[in-house]
Amino acid sequence: MDLVHYGDVLDQDILGLVTRRLGPDFGSASLELSEKLRDLGIMGLLMEDSAESFSGYLVRSGLSRLIFLERLASAKAEDSSRCSSFIEPLLDAIAGGDRRLAARIAEATPGGEPCGDTQDFYYSQIVQKLVVDEPTADSQALLREFKASGGGPRFEICLALVERNVDGFDSAFERLLDHVQKALGAYAEWDYPGFEKRFADFGSIDAVMDVYNGVRTDDESLDAYGDLEEEVRRGGRQVFVEGLALLQLAESRGLAVRSGYRYCPARARGLKNTWFDWAAFLNQLPRTPGVG
Repeated sequence: MDLVHYGDVLDQDILGLVTRRLGPDFGSASLELSEKLRDLGIMGLLMEDSAESFSGYLVRSGLSRLIFLERLASAKAEDSSRCSSFIEPLLDAIAGGDRRLAARIAEATPGGEPCGDTQDFYYSQIVQKLVVDEPTADSQALLREFKASGGGPRFEICLALVERNVDGFDSAFERLLDHVQKALGAYAEWDYPGFEKRFADFGSIDAVMDVYNGVRTDDESLDAYGDLEEEVRRGGRQVFVEGLALLQLAESRGLAVRSGYRYCPARARGLKNTWFDWAAFLNQLPRTPGVG
């Protein structure tokens, strides 16, 4: 069995965000679920070469963020995790090939005064504008604030996207990939025997999911799953989800970007979500205010 067939099981975790009581740990639970779903998408890509799993779970990550944001807005509740600087699930939706979901996340994300990491805040605000509509004078003001907060390759990428400057995008994107490669250190090579070995310990995706779903709870299985999860996260950095999202945005802006970039495998580029109908999923949920 392949990972995509576990979608219905994993969707119960998303349902948990709808029925969960609002509280101080609601935001962190949402972000942790997005991270888990992102990991599973990367696992599907690395283990099974499955663009379907990759896209489907990235879109689920974005949906988890949307449910969190809309529930908070409906309840007029505050949570520090609502801050725009938490950009990863938005990037997941874009990389997973669902601009409609990304636009709805952007519309549900508050702006206002910077919060969280200042650079991530301005970065997120500009990405949201690129997703929702044509950049306006607002975008120029955000770019000025972004530059003043420290600039860097993400600022240069945003500037190039707004200005539709393919050369500027390409050079800034390469600088961002240099940062990724430096951070990866010993894990920068494409060959990744650590991940392959950890998965071989299980032998099948069914065995992995038995641990994920609590069917297997013995210490040996739990330790093996922890090792696999760590390897997926290390190896998953070989699949640069943020970079894939930026390439999606560049192509949507009409930029003729190159066919090959480090950490952005061709099989994961230019996806269109045709596998997970999140709108239909929302329509089937319990009628919780602010969701659906």
